[in-house]
Amino acid sequence: MIGNIRTYLAKFLISLVALPVLSVLSLGLWISAGLSIIAGILRTFGVKIMMGLGEFGQVPQILSLPFAMVFSAMFLIGAFYSWKLFKKSYEFIKTGHK
Repeated sequence: MIGNIRTYLAKFLISLVALPVLSVLSLGLWISAGLSIIAGILRTFGVKIMMGLGEFGQVPQILSLPFAMVFSAMFLIGAFYSWKLFKKSYEFIKTGHK
């Protein structure tokens, strides 16, 4: 009885909070990864795009693409794992606790 209530409560909270957050996070990270690469390419060829390192100043123009690739890789890793967690949470809601 208590186990069923916990399962239903967990399913409710996951479907209410976790699924929307994880789906939007994953999509946003995918888009950011693509925009990061595009910005790195454009800045390498002279388009005025700000790529700052906080208090350390700006990224040199010649290093724009490598920096963009590193950040894009981090965004893609985050998107992959958030999507994986989204699918796992969805399966938990769909099938139940095992």
